[in-house]
Amino acid sequence: MPDECGLLVDDQIVFCFLHLAANPDLAEVIREKNITAVAFEMIEDDEGSRPILAPMSSIAGRLAAQAGMHYLKSENGGKGILISDATATIVGAAGTVGRAAMHWLGSLGARIRAFDKNRQALDKMRKHYCFEIVEPDPESLRRAVAESDLLILAAVAHGASAPKIITRQMVASMEKGSVLVDVAIDQGGCSETSKTTKLAAPVYVEEGVIHYCVPNLPGSVPRSSTNALSEAVISYLPKLAKCFIDQRLNMEALKSCGDIKKGIQIYNGAVTNKALADSLGKEFQPLIIK
Repeated sequence: MPDECGLLVDDQIVFCFLHLAANPDLAEVIREKNITAVAFEMIEDDEGSRPILAPMSSIAGRLAAQAGMHYLKSENGGKGILISDATATIVGAAGTVGRAAMHWLGSLGARIRAFDKNRQALDKMRKHYCFEIVEPDPESLRRAVAESDLLILAAVAHGASAPKIITRQMVASMEKGSVLVDVAIDQGGCSETSKTTKLAAPVYVEEGVIHYCVPNLPGSVPRSSTNALSEAVISYLPKLAKCFIDQRLNMEALKSCGDIKKGIQIYNGAVTNKALADSLGKEFQPLIIK
């Protein structure tokens, strides 16, 4: 949190969820204090999956679906329909968040439309889920959004700010009382109309559409989230210790820890992730392992 930045100490190693593309002030503090930033969300294994992020994304997807169902009720300002009578469009449907939301909504009978640039992944998902594919062109997406009672946004660009896929005009085309849940708000959000909210006041209405844009959705179920996150993180602690000696990188050890290397976002004042550097407008300085 912003009021915690002053607690950071020079030359620390910070290993946690960071989302620095959406937090430039925090990134600057980390750079100035020569802190090594290792981001949970960027740890990636040899198969391309993100084992620390995945359990949190799964929880976030389920909570996004629940939030949509809740705010579609008339007493909460929504259209007054059951989820079984609703059309739900998921943007970024092939990711962990999207799949979790799809599983929950599908089990309750929603008509689901899926949008994702990874068409191959969507085709594979059809073995397990029932949904319509929205073709990856602006007009198809525009029509799908206009016909949606619930719009769940889960598209991300790892390390960078979330892409602004949904325009204000698209949101304005939705019927009044429809619901937009932007799970990507941690990285700036996928809609031009998205702005960060808090659990104490989780929604606002923009263009007649209820927006739920609470960051860190798993934080609302801390007991479940803590158990899942602890289990995912603990195996990486010995690796992290192996890769750092007296707060300095052990380049020899890093050769066998590619997952840790991908997680390092800032080291010795330099931004070491290309997507993050581009988002922050900073020079990219790659970690060079000899």
